[in-house]
Amino acid sequence: MLLKPKNGKQLKILTFNWHEPYLCLLAATGHQLFVYEPVMADGKQRKWDEKMRPMPQNAKIVSATDMENMLDGSVIDLIICHNVKDLIAISTRQKTPKILVFHNKLTTEIALGGGAVMREEYLDRIKTLIEPVHPVFISGSKRDDWNISSGSVIYPGVNPDDYSGYTGEFSTILCVGNRLMERDLMTGFSEQKMVCDGLPTTLLGDNPFLNSRISNSWDDLKSHYQKCRLFLNTTKRTYEDGYNLAMLEAMATGMPVISLENPTSPITDGIEGFLSDDMEVLRDAAKSLLENPQKAEKMGKAARECVIEKFPMKDFIHHWNDVMEQAVHNGKRKKRVEVKSPPASVWMDFAYYPATTAHYLKRAFSSENRVVTSGDSITPKIMKLWNLENMKAPIIPQDVPRVEAPDARSIISRFPKDFINPEFLFWVETGLDAPPPGIENISIPKAAYFIDSHINLKDHLELARRFDVVFLAQREYIAAFKQNGIKEVHWLPLACDPEIHARRDAPEIYDIGFAGSITDSPAHLRRKNLLNALKTEFSVGIKRIFLDDMARLFSSSRIVFNNAIKNDLNMRVFEALCSGSLLLTDTAEGLADLFENRKHLIIYNDDNIVRLARYYLENDEERMAAASAGREEVLEKHTYLHRARQILKTMR
Repeated sequence: MLLKPKNGKQLKILTFNWHEPYLCLLAATGHQLFVYEPVMADGKQRKWDEKMRPMPQNAKIVSATDMENMLDGSVIDLIICHNVKDLIAISTRQKTPKILVFHNKLTTEIALGGGAVMREEYLDRIKTLIEPVHPVFISGSKRDDWNISSGSVIYPGVNPDDYSGYTGEFSTILCVGNRLMERDLMTGFSEQKMVCDGLPTTLLGDNPFLNSRISNSWDDLKSHYQKCRLFLNTTKRTYEDGYNLAMLEAMATGMPVISLENPTSPITDGIEGFLSDDMEVLRDAAKSLLENPQKAEKMGKAARECVIEKFPMKDFIHHWNDVMEQAVHNGKRKKRVEVKSPPASVWMDFAYYPATTAHYLKRAFSSENRVVTSGDSITPKIMKLWNLENMKAPIIPQDVPRVEAPDARSIISRFPKDFINPEFLFWVETGLDAPPPGIENISIPKAAYFIDSHINLKDHLELARRFDVVFLAQREYIAAFKQNGIKEVHWLPLACDPEIHARRDAPEIYDIGFAGSITDSPAHLRRKNLLNALKTEFSVGIKRIFLDDMARLFSSSRIVFNNAIKNDLNMRVFEALCSGSLLLTDTAEGLADLFENRKHLIIYNDDNIVRLARYYLENDEERMAAASAGREEVLEKHTYLHRARQILKTMR
């Protein structure tokens, strides 16, 4: 895939040859690449390896003299560096715009160097070097680890046209990687050995101390993706993402994957492959795929759909062209203007209670459209069962109660006389009821919004078959729905209601506030432990409250704590940001695509949560700046009115 540059102008870009596959991805932007082969630690140049990738037609190797002449003659529009060493080599060329790509976590680089440098000392040393440079991180976790608030996250792209034809005819595990043993702490080579012990395994890559060989060509590598039964990935979560480019290429070919668990893994256990931190479980999974080619083929098809959905090449090209343009033109870009759709007639069906996404979306739709609602309402029994007694809000009756109209046709017959031909039915999951019976027999387009797929995936997959369009609050389950035959699936994150979740005029009472459940269930164990750790040092307000009371608690807290149950991007993220207090949250699928760590919010892990809380409580200006930036971002892009407009645009 080679596209013409976005604005028609082909930039002349100087870059360094550390990673042939990634440079080939960059070449897909359509710009002219001049590739310098850098000098390695042993004094040898890192030559372009045609066995890894053929040279793209719009790329050209240049010598050191050529590079100097081009820079001196102002021929180069942009320089793309792939490590700090590259940046040092051309640091004197201050007038030439530069991008620095961060391929690894800083934690990983320090660990691979034997801990010879201290993190803060190193960051301080390179601060002035990278300040004028536009940073690009290949994943959100890498940006979080470097703790650099500026810059862009651009995930790898995979062109499905380059990979296909999976047969799985060789009953063998495929492992791909260079210097696996030497980089064990990030590659998980020790775990790889445990999984593969006694099982047929093929290892490709530059591994001089192992039974391995370098692929003869890119076609040879693709042939292994096609013919080997399954792919094994063992990248370690502390030092790496839950995938690498080789794994994404294998998935694009149609290979099932077994992998160590990792919050950033695109794999859903049991759908595109298997995930576990138990090596025996992974061994058993590998054996089952080696013995069952039909099962491997089915999972491989799901893997291909998953990687095409989550790592589209068009997005990679689009984002890189945007960043290149921004770097060349000093970041001066036109602000996108949001266009409203004309008013619509929308039929919404949901079980009503005040503190739910369905209610917020109904308010948002009603502000610009005509809405008629149907469905049940929450009962006192459910309120007691769900511990919702503190929800101080009236129960607003539905326009067409379900008790009066039990199925779709009877609901339509009870619509107001002036509500004719709604554009679509929009059913929103609340956990209290199912869609109206008989919606399959009506001609109105039907859409569903599933909120808690991380908890109710099996039920959601079954219900989704009844709708034309499906929206998911949790992005990581898109592949599972598509594997289940649901073709029209869209990610629609949760949001905030600027009135309900707005900042209140309340005195600051707590260092840290939390509104939510804490039970003795295993699902809440981590949450309870984290809050207990915070309570040892700070004043922490913990309440099971809703709506105005929740907004008041957040407003009276310097920091709002959030903890997800199963890596879900929950409502509290958006509600807390809207309150104007600083959000301290764990990571979640899609979070890094919406907000920047240390700019809009603070992302913690179990080891640094107390230290981060202490730092931001002691540094008021930084805390308030991030809180303000987070509130501005969520109000500008992530309200339920934004979501309602997106739904309407999609349905039209």
